[in-house]
Amino acid sequence: MALLRHVALRTKDLERSRAFYEKILGLKFLRYIYDEGYPPGCCLSDGSVNMTLIQYVGEERPTIVHEGEYIHLGFIVDDLEQTYHQLRAEGAEILVEDVKVEREFNYDHVPEGSLKTTDPDGNILDITERKDEWDGVQL
Repeated sequence: MALLRHVALRTKDLERSRAFYEKILGLKFLRYIYDEGYPPGCCLSDGSVNMTLIQYVGEERPTIVHEGEYIHLGFIVDDLEQTYHQLRAEGAEILVEDVKVEREFNYDHVPEGSLKTTDPDGNILDITERKDEWDGVQL
């Protein structure tokens, strides 16, 4: 069986995205990438999966729209309430709570169980504290 161990995302602001994934989701910075002929990037990891952020140049890509968008990354956190407060402090929008049911979120309480938000580049993130959120995931 193959194991997922690497994801790469484009970013318009490498340092902002690096800070987001380090500060909010606790990924560890590994190194910068400066290869001649390629845009700069950096590597982060959670200890199992490596993430490379690559600075893109030129025309911006279209913004991902949450409604109907199914491409996303999922993260399991130890404390959803703490993560929620960190997201809000960074000005992140909470798109919905409970990623399975996708209830509209109105900011009058802390989401229970899971939430959907975006990173600084508009990539959609499912964030949960439920260890059984996704089939087949063993922690």
